[in-house]
Amino acid sequence: MDTNRLRYFCTVSKTGNLRKASEILNISPAALSKSIKLLEKEIGQVLLIPSGRGIILTDIGNKVAKESESILKRISEIGQLQIEERNKEGPLKLGAFEVFSTYFLKFLLKLKSINNSLTIYDLVPGQMEQALIERQIDIGIT
Repeated sequence: MDTNRLRYFCTVSKTGNLRKASEILNISPAALSKSIKLLEKEIGQVLLIPSGRGIILTDIGNKVAKESESILKRISEIGQLQIEERNKEGPLKLGAFEVFSTYFLKFLLKLKSINNSLTIYDLVPGQMEQALIERQIDIGIT
């Protein structure tokens, strides 16, 4: 089961509106609707029904929304454990070209899980591959 579909469904259930949920999730309403339909097909039950400009959750939809919240919370907690373990091992060592590190670094630094756990090496082709082979960096972005 795709956890993104569960996350999408939970957002729809909270907002009560596909359009609002699609804005929050930054996907098109059509893509969100398709995702919900795929989830319904996978579960074998109708989870929501249209109602005016919004939606109403079916009884099974309410149960799935409640269980999905619990599942997604647990998955998030597991992900946090992984980040904590990685932080114990030392910073993540990233090798990248100057263009990447100049442009994308600001986005990486906004991630709370990355702060104080990332070292970036500015490398050129050849150096990057060698650094990966010698395990001087964990990830190389070309």
